[in-house]
Amino acid sequence: MRTLMTIALGLASACAPAAKAPDQAAAAPPADTAALRTALNALADQYEAAELAGNAAQVASMYSDGATVVFQGFPSATGKTALEAMFAQAAAAQKTLEMTIETGTIVSPGPDEANALGTAIQLVDAGGKKSRMWWRWVGGYRRLDGQWKLNFLMAFQDSTKAE
Repeated sequence: MRTLMTIALGLASACAPAAKAPDQAAAAPPADTAALRTALNALADQYEAAELAGNAAQVASMYSDGATVVFQGFPSATGKTALEAMFAQAAAAQKTLEMTIETGTIVSPGPDEANALGTAIQLVDAGGKKSRMWWRWVGGYRRLDGQWKLNFLMAFQDSTKAE
């Protein structure tokens, strides 16, 4: 598990912008981890609500313009247009009945950047067949115009859970 977390945080960090040269680097204030966790949890709450409503446009609005999403079972998508199409396809195939997103470890390499690991539980109805899915995810976030947006999200089904 610790290896998986290390790999996941490494992947999220790889999506962060390159570090500034020493002569350009300004001393960044330490991240307010409580405020960051509150902000990321609020974004997760909005994500849950949009997913439950089947609102692909609202889900896509929570991502930065050039964001990339890699979900197990779907082709990866980059950019809001592609993300909205992917979320609309998923909503057409299965209705989300319940969703709980939990944010775990958060790392903030800078005041406007964050990486997080978490889990999600989703109950879906696909053509009358209900199933529960457990997910693990890693996300890269950026604060743009004062709002936190997902810049990268990779999610895969948790192989240690079964219905």
